[in-house]
Amino acid sequence: MACTGVTNPTSILISGLSEVFADVPRGSVIVAASDVLLLFRSVGDDASSKKCEVINFDQVDHCKVLGLSVPAPLSTAKNHGVFVSDGTHCEGEGWNIQSTDKVLQKPSPDEMRSTANCTFSLDGGGKNQVAWIDTGVVCFLPKSAATLRDLSGSSMKCCTRTGIAELYGQGGTSHSSIEAFAVQKSIKLCLYGDMLRALKTASSQGPTGMTGTLAAVNKLSQHEICICSYSSGSFVHLGTTRELVDFLTVGASVAATSSRDVKPSAWKRYQNFGKTMKLTRRSGSFVSGLDTQADGHVVLNSVLTCSRGRLGANCVVEHCDLRSDEISIGENSLVSGVRDTGGVFSIGGDLCLQLLPVRQSWKDANLPASSDVARPCFVCLCFGINDGIKDFPMKTVYGVDLLALTRGFATANECGIISIKESEIWNENVPSSRRMLWNANMHPIIELDDKNELDLSWMSWINDLAQYGPGDESCSYAGFREWKSSYRVSLSDVRNVVDSSSESLFRGSIAAAVQACEEDRLRSWRRTCLGRFHEPMNFDHVRDVLL
Repeated sequence: MACTGVTNPTSILISGLSEVFADVPRGSVIVAASDVLLLFRSVGDDASSKKCEVINFDQVDHCKVLGLSVPAPLSTAKNHGVFVSDGTHCEGEGWNIQSTDKVLQKPSPDEMRSTANCTFSLDGGGKNQVAWIDTGVVCFLPKSAATLRDLSGSSMKCCTRTGIAELYGQGGTSHSSIEAFAVQKSIKLCLYGDMLRALKTASSQGPTGMTGTLAAVNKLSQHEICICSYSSGSFVHLGTTRELVDFLTVGASVAATSSRDVKPSAWKRYQNFGKTMKLTRRSGSFVSGLDTQADGHVVLNSVLTCSRGRLGANCVVEHCDLRSDEISIGENSLVSGVRDTGGVFSIGGDLCLQLLPVRQSWKDANLPASSDVARPCFVCLCFGINDGIKDFPMKTVYGVDLLALTRGFATANECGIISIKESEIWNENVPSSRRMLWNANMHPIIELDDKNELDLSWMSWINDLAQYGPGDESCSYAGFREWKSSYRVSLSDVRNVVDSSSESLFRGSIAAAVQACEEDRLRSWRRTCLGRFHEPMNFDHVRDVLL
């Protein structure tokens, strides 16, 4: 992205919200979903020359709760929450705060069209119908925020860190750890499904006689939720790997190909976002030795050098330091955090691979010592970019039918059977009805070898699956056997496993690595020129940036 430091969609979102909430009353609480990007200016405006308009809170009752909203096509709104206004759509310029008649959860286009004051048209012609979409940003103004704080010391005490610590410290529990105590004692509350549902609207006083989970947030029913809308704003959801890859490749390059199933409305919105945010196909990166002729690939905060290699169309590489003999990255794939892989690195098309360092304390408690020398470990998150992370029952993995893998198939070269049993990837306490990729133990933990390199040869069977499909005899049984014998964790385990501070330091160090590569290349040019050597001069990293 168009800056010199390490950035990500969340930091961009926070930066934008800091602008529009510059005058928020003291004591307010602002909550935002981290899987979206928002623009609070006309799409296509120059982001560097026009600041976001600040919300004016002067005439707003501090008892209220504001849900930030922008207009979205019905095809987008059907997958999110939708605010229905009290009849005034406020389609003028700037921020408008209006009463909410009701909030719909993932309504169908027909439901939206049949609901009074739900849909409207910004072009005045009535053709392109839109609705006020819930952006996931909620502002509790001071008095409603005070109610939240009161709840955190009473009925929601068991939902806060300090509350759990206080209850655990009172004793009288048989749990060996505060974590185990919290699992049993805390209640599950959803901001959007429970807490916002408890708020009153212009047409209702909030749910009455709330029991169970909602009983904990009864006090919120005294506060009204209002729409804080911006008619020139725009919304992009980045909740899936596929959406992130599509957004970056389409938004950062006009040369991105339309081989994927990206709707024309989303395609235009991604490119408008990219133009406004000044996304680029290269940022803080050094790329040398690879064939980069394919369209639409994006490289962010990375070093990629090799003797021969290829970047597939519409792939994304971020936060990597890859210096290998050969690099092959397939089309529509996402590669993040890969480093120290040695001779060859290869990943097939439509796959995601992310490497994250493992906390030493977790490793010591869960993994047997493999040698006398303590070596860093990494969890290797690998799945298909179209796999449904929380779809259940789980249907695909690595982009292929899960049933094909549970049935099994023979391979030719090593005379083995590639087959996965459910008991091998799910713990016993996960019921069949809740078995999904989110809680499947699919992701190996790999230790650096004697050369301080990561051996990713286990990926060969996954690359073969992506290329040939399940059932093909060409699939690597050796890679499958290595994957199967590894210690594997699920995506739901990752937050307990990963050393986030170490990963942050690594990502921050890549800028210096890029600079060192550039200086080394400059020295080679200087040596050739000043020494008048008849040697070729390599300008491929410059050409890569300019083309």
